[in-house]
Amino acid sequence: MIKKLNILEAVRGGAALYVFLGHLILGSFIAKSNLMSIFFRFGQEAVILFFLMSGFVIELSGLRKKSSFQDFFLKRFFRIYPLFFLGILLILVFKIIYHLPIEVKTLLGNLLMLQDAESLKPGTIVGTYGNTALWSLSYEWWFYMLFVPISSFKNKNTIAITIVAFSAILYFFYPFQLIRWLMYFGIWWSGVMLADFMILGKINFKNIITKIIGPLLGLPLLLSIVKATNLKYVAIGVYPILEIRHFFSAIVFIIVALIWRKINWLGYNYINFFEKIAPFSYGLYVLHLPLILILETLMQNQVENSFIRFAIISLSVLFCSYLLETKFQKKLNFFLSKKS
Repeated sequence: MIKKLNILEAVRGGAALYVFLGHLILGSFIAKSNLMSIFFRFGQEAVILFFLMSGFVIELSGLRKKSSFQDFFLKRFFRIYPLFFLGILLILVFKIIYHLPIEVKTLLGNLLMLQDAESLKPGTIVGTYGNTALWSLSYEWWFYMLFVPISSFKNKNTIAITIVAFSAILYFFYPFQLIRWLMYFGIWWSGVMLADFMILGKINFKNIITKIIGPLLGLPLLLSIVKATNLKYVAIGVYPILEIRHFFSAIVFIIVALIWRKINWLGYNYINFFEKIAPFSYGLYVLHLPLILILETLMQNQVENSFIRFAIISLSVLFCSYLLETKFQKKLNFFLSKKS
């Protein structure tokens, strides 16, 4: 019924590559004080783009084939956990080899998808296990778990909007991680509603602003702005400015997508090569930081030329991500699905 959207694939691949290059370049090859570093400082916004696209794609998949919660859970588990577990394992082995603290509580919390960016947000259960990119996976996982039960109701959008509104108000007074997940569910569900509107042919500025941006993104953004004005000290990369960045960028991405669609995806031919990265974009996102850490440690004092070091790390990470997601994960998923 619905074919894969090449534009979405290109954007997904480009966003994953951007996050990878940002983590690789900042600090190691360009000082954060360097003016050029500003071009690589929007990794947080790239993650918000992932949330929107994830909700959009999951809803399209659901429209093609309705499945039980058990089937949905197994598919998401086999999609998320193998490479996620491998990324955790790489960090664990690195810690053991170099006699670093194992941090059992944080390890178990990550395996249970309870992690978040501890240094950036209050009320965090556990921090990420040596891989800061993993903060978003806990959000994705629990968004998936909410999707099927909410989607089973006819008034699913009303339920989602109510959850987001209630949690946004509660988060204003008590910024705790579980509440934050529910508030951020509004970003993910915006992608769900965009998919519905696309199928129904109802995508227009009026519907998007009044039925998506206003109810799902407007209140969390407004309350975060109010919270920021009441604090004596705020920084651009931490709570509550970080929440402002996230919800504001979600609104911007939706509006830009609408405008881009209106002008018939003008300029797509200049970014379509990112489609080649899309098939292993998840592996690239999950594994790039552990691989960068290991490669930089191995090359320490061995490769002094920064260009050669950058080339080795970049090509190695891209190749490993490609191999692990398109070959290893594919075969593993086939084996696990047969066993299940």
